Amino acid sequence: MMEKKSTDNKKNERLLQELDVGSRRMLLYMMKHKHASLDELTEVLGESFHMNTLVRIKNVVNPKAIAVLKRPALRFEKLRVDPEKGENVLFSWWLTEENEKKALPKEEEQFADVFDEDNEVLIIMDMKGVREESIQVDADHERVRIFFLDFNDLEHVQQIPLPVGADISGFRKQFQNQTMILSIPKNEE
Repeated sequence: MMEKKSTDNKKNERLLQELDVGSRRMLLYMMKHKHASLDELTEVLGESFHMNTLVRIKNVVNPKAIAVLKRPALRFEKLRVDPEKGENVLFSWWLTEENEKKALPKEEEQFADVFDEDNEVLIIMDMKGVREESIQVDADHERVRIFFLDFNDLEHVQQIPLPVGADISGFRKQFQNQTMILSIPKNEE
C-alpha cells in the first residue's frame, strides 16, 4: 500500500510540474480542500470570468492529468456529501481520486418512504438527479432492490425490506416530477 501511495505522489508531482503556474495553483488548492466551487477556482486562478476557468479545466488540467494519471484530475458534481464534514456540497468540482472511492454501487437509504397499507405497500422515492431510463426494479418476497444512475453516471442501489404478504408479481412503477412510486399489492389472507 505504501508503494502505491509513493507512486501516486510521484505522478501528482509530475502532473504539477507539467502544468502552467495558474493551473498548478488551482490543483494545489484542490489537493488541499478536495472540492471547490467555480467561484473559488476562478478566484484562485485570478481570472475575471468563469468561462476562462472552465476552459482551463477542459483544455489544460484534465488533458494533462489524463496523460500523466490516466484519468481526469477534476470532476464536476451537482451534489455530493463531503466525507470529512458530512455536509451536502452543491455544484462543486472534486478531485477524481475521491470519486474513485465511490465507483462501486452503494446503498442509499435516505431516499425512500415506505407505507404498509391494508391492501398494498407503497414505496415513494425522491429521485432528483436520477436518470429515469436508468431505474431498474428487482424484487423477491423479502425485499425490493432499486438500481439507478445519477446524472454523474454513478450507480446506486436501494434495498427495501417488504412485509409478509407482499405480492411482487403485480407491482406497478410510476415516475413523475422526479418522484417514483412503487405500488405492491398484498395477498389477501
